[in-house]
Amino acid sequence: MTQHDLPELAEGETPPTDDGLASPETGALPADGAPPAEPAETDADTPPDARDEAEIDRPAGDEPAEGAGERPANVPEKFWDAERGEVRLEALLKSYAELERRLTRSLPLPADAEDEAAVRRLRQALGWPEDPEGYEIEPG
Repeated sequence: MTQHDLPELAEGETPPTDDGLASPETGALPADGAPPAEPAETDADTPPDARDEAEIDRPAGDEPAEGAGERPANVPEKFWDAERGEVRLEALLKSYAELERRLTRSLPLPADAEDEAAVRRLRQALGWPEDPEGYEIEPG
């Protein structure tokens, strides 16, 4: 519906909404004349005794994994607990900490930026050419 399709409104009257509900101020129905749609029932509307008991008994944040027991493709086998069907967070965090420790030690930065020999060693370790002729640009 475009602005040009809207009927003339009396002063203070609001146009009908496209959600199928009558305008709260005027009670006007949508332009197509359809009756208001029934609001969907939510968990808040459902009494606790009518909900699935497993849902009520489960602590918040303790949702079962979808397809429990199946390792997701992006989780390496060494970090997957097949019995529990979940990621082994302790192993993952330990591995990350070890990797971070190794990477921070692998290329120590020169203590003094003026130490030309230390800067040269760092550049060599990073694979920097010694002069501009050492750079190569390969057409893509």
